Amino acid sequence: MLAREGAKLRIVGLAGSPSCGVITTSSGYSGGRPCAAEHAHVSGRGVFMEELLAELTRRGVAFAAEEAGRK
Repeated sequence: MLAREGAKLRIVGLAGSPSCGVITTSSGYSGGRPCAAEHAHVSGRGVFMEELLAELTRRGVAFAAEEAGRK
């Protein structure tokens, strides 16, 4: 609705997040309770961002996506 009215959507994800990474995500952590675990930051989108951006694209909604916390 907002996009139809001309609002510009800006999606901000979190660098290295397995869910919300836009450019970098994490690989190697199997989940569970938060604890120190071996993992690597790799190129790619997190699961949530992958689905969100695909749905916006499918609906023809223009957006800009970027990542916070990137070094």
